[in-house]
Amino acid sequence: MAITKILNIQESDGRNPASHLKNALEYIQNPDKTEECVLVGSINCLPDTAFEQMEETKNIFHKTGKRQGYHVIISFSPEEKVTAEQAMYVLEHFAKDVLSDDYEAVYAVHTDREHMHGHLIWNSVSMTTGKKYNSPKSNWKNHLQPITNKYCDELGLSIMPAEYSRNPKNISRDKWEKEMSMKEIILRDAKMCAYAAGNVEHFKYLMKRLGYVFKKDAWMEVQAPGFRYYHKLAKLDEMFSEDMLRHYVDMPWMAKPYFYSSDIRGLHRAKLSPFQKKFYAKLYRLRIVEQKRFVVGGAKYTEDLKRFHQLQDEYLLIVNNDIKSVVDLVDFINEQEEKIQQIEDRQKEIYRESSSRKRSIKNEEQYREYQIWHMEVQEELDELKQEKKGIKRQIQLADDIIKEDLYTAYYAVSGNEEIVADR
Repeated sequence: MAITKILNIQESDGRNPASHLKNALEYIQNPDKTEECVLVGSINCLPDTAFEQMEETKNIFHKTGKRQGYHVIISFSPEEKVTAEQAMYVLEHFAKDVLSDDYEAVYAVHTDREHMHGHLIWNSVSMTTGKKYNSPKSNWKNHLQPITNKYCDELGLSIMPAEYSRNPKNISRDKWEKEMSMKEIILRDAKMCAYAAGNVEHFKYLMKRLGYVFKKDAWMEVQAPGFRYYHKLAKLDEMFSEDMLRHYVDMPWMAKPYFYSSDIRGLHRAKLSPFQKKFYAKLYRLRIVEQKRFVVGGAKYTEDLKRFHQLQDEYLLIVNNDIKSVVDLVDFINEQEEKIQQIEDRQKEIYRESSSRKRSIKNEEQYREYQIWHMEVQEELDELKQEKKGIKRQIQLADDIIKEDLYTAYYAVSGNEEIVADR
């Protein structure tokens, strides 16, 4: 998903009325933010001389005052792991779609923050007609955001609330937000069924028992009960791509953690240690909440459902890593912290080498060699960053497990209420 924002670049109070425009162009082309200007592009001008060309256009048509240009920011969701190439694709096509051959513009993708985002700046004066670009209040809702949505959709990315589009098939913002909030529940249900399934057909059977509908002639696109849209499971998690899912569920000899669900029948619990059973019991007692996740008025179960999901993650960590006691858990945390230290050492090593290579650049050929090396090593840095993020998540879960071990969830179901298994 990408959110589009448009800003006006106003006239400067200084000697040069276009100085704000100049500063904005320099900012978006910052080498430290754009992989040494690799992620910079333009239309109807050259990035290095864009300001001079824009200024000349203003002088030709005698429109040097008032509004100097426009600045669009397209921010991508960090959850979708958008690549720099995908961001450049959206930005470039957005610029061509909006501005055509009429306005000089420079665009750039910044990778210096956790979420990928791009900038587009264009001249307020048309180079072909001399007219100033008009951006009414409804421009973002009716024109700009739908264009971003179009190119995000081409790449398989989610889109902004559909009420901002002219497409009459779209739904309201409230319904859209409800659809998006379902993604986490759908993913958790799919993972639960994948862990329990013996093969792909069994996985589909278990998902259907939970009420999901599969789209015909499509790989693992599911529709939740009472909802409108189908969601691609592989887009929610790569483990549901055809190759990976078949590899995973068609390996019956693998030890898989057990989940209790009233709709999943004929499963047998693996041998668990007393420590693991404690967390399994907490999940068991909260399964009534899980059953009601689709019902009308189910919002009152939100906090309990969050607790169910938290316990599910904790139980998975314990079983997948064969943690049978608090001592094992502490050892696991120490191992993960050592892994983080190794990752950070490697990151520092790359940064030092990058700094050294930069200082030794003497000519254009050496600069090109540095750029090639930097692009190669950036892939490793991205992988290290993702790996580190995953390990930190595991450490946080392990810390939560230690706290959970001191807490009881038995209040979720009263002591007098009988829990009856579906079978």
